[in-house]
Amino acid sequence: YLACATLEMHAAAPTDLPRCRDVNDQKFLDLAYRTDATELLTRDKKLLKVGKNKRYKQRFLTITPELFLARLEQVKEEIYFGCEIHS
Repeated sequence: YLACATLEMHAAAPTDLPRCRDVNDQKFLDLAYRTDATELLTRDKKLLKVGKNKRYKQRFLTITPELFLARLEQVKEEIYFGCEIHS
């Protein structure tokens, strides 16, 4: 995967947030939390599970890349719905 991002780090993620069972994955939750991300894309089952927690869901969605693309396509259709595009 190729990723590009500009990070603006905020205060550390609160220590009382639910922890991922895989300690190697916790950094992704912390990064998403600290950077005010809107989505965390993953196929990791443990990350997807802990991402359903209310505290995380209030800050960002933890979803699969496939679901993200489906949502993006839906938004695109909503934007263009009823609009005629001229070339």
